[in-house]
Amino acid sequence: MKLKKIINFSLATILGFSFLGGISHADNINLTRIEGQNRYETSINVSKQIAQSDCVLIASGEGYADALIGGTLASQEKAPLLLTEKSKLSKGISSEINRLNPKEVFILGGESTLSKNIENEISSLGFNVTRLAGQNRIETAEKIAQQRLFIKSETNKIASTSIEAGVYGYNFPDALVAGPLVGLYSPEKDGTELAYLLPEGNKNNYSKEYNWYFGGYNNSPTDSSVFAGKNRYETSISVANAFKNVLNKNFNTIILVNGENYPDALSASVLSAKYSAPILLTPSKSVYQNLTSYIKNNNIKNIIVVGGNNSINTNVANIYAGKAIAPTPKPVPKPVPKPTPKPAPKPVPKPTPKPAPKPAPKPNINVSYETVSGRIHGNRNSKIYHVPGQRYYNRIKQENLRFFNTEAEAIRAGYRKSKI
Repeated sequence: MKLKKIINFSLATILGFSFLGGISHADNINLTRIEGQNRYETSINVSKQIAQSDCVLIASGEGYADALIGGTLASQEKAPLLLTEKSKLSKGISSEINRLNPKEVFILGGESTLSKNIENEISSLGFNVTRLAGQNRIETAEKIAQQRLFIKSETNKIASTSIEAGVYGYNFPDALVAGPLVGLYSPEKDGTELAYLLPEGNKNNYSKEYNWYFGGYNNSPTDSSVFAGKNRYETSISVANAFKNVLNKNFNTIILVNGENYPDALSASVLSAKYSAPILLTPSKSVYQNLTSYIKNNNIKNIIVVGGNNSINTNVANIYAGKAIAPTPKPVPKPVPKPTPKPAPKPVPKPTPKPAPKPAPKPNINVSYETVSGRIHGNRNSKIYHVPGQRYYNRIKQENLRFFNTEAEAIRAGYRKSKI
């Protein structure tokens, strides 16, 4: 099913919802839904909102890791992100690529994610194909970042200044909403300052070198920008606020996606770029009250829902648009507990005295960096090394510290040099 307007439902149609009240801004909100029979068709119908694009992204519809970071490239270039199966192009993908007529098609992820056959099918259509892939999702994210910087720079060289943004890479919600903000960030017209997104493997132990943090609510340094909330829905609202505060976007449109499951939402980044609109998360079958307040307080005029009724229930979408109000649930009476007879008290055995424990040896708290050989300090978690004089040279936790005698030794061990 292609793009369609969501019309008002009658009182008899939506059982359990009332139209006697509603949100005061109801008459001003335009509600639109983009959906398909499955995640692949939904991505095609999202793509059809774009007339033409110089590049198209192809990502797996069976996993989210590469597509989430690919959202930064999709939003930067206003490039559709099409989802496909692992071994062949899904139905309709070839036709949509032909319609867009791009100069380049980027495949996100290695051959274990999208097979060589995908590459061959696209090449046979007559388009240039580039695969952006590494040994894991972190390396793939770095390849995507390099490609973004290469495209953006007028001199075809990597931009000189970058904002490093960290996000937990093993769950989808935070990275999903972060992608467009990171991809659209470019305060300098010459493209010499960009932001790029890197997935973290441990949500409770982020590297201390990021400029921006998505999630990581209790773990980010105070001198960094943090986009986070007490849950995924609050984090999406925090990122939406950054569209105004960081990107200076005065938007009246939001992209609404399911915050509990990822498939339909993966292709939404290009819509965020087209309308300069943040992606906001909602439960599938219930209303998140703070999101309702956000829509009202920010004078939102358009809501674009990505995904079908199984992704975001029609009743829920109507409530956000002010076309219905949720019923007030009736209080459930608490059952009166029956008195439980008290058991007879058991005899209390006399405690056997335990020998006094030997005092534990005091830890050696006098260890300093200078007492260990090696002048290059590496962070085992982030795989970044620091040389004397750099900002974080003496700020690595001791349990994460690894020493090297030379920079070459650190590089051979898989570390890269800190940029600050």
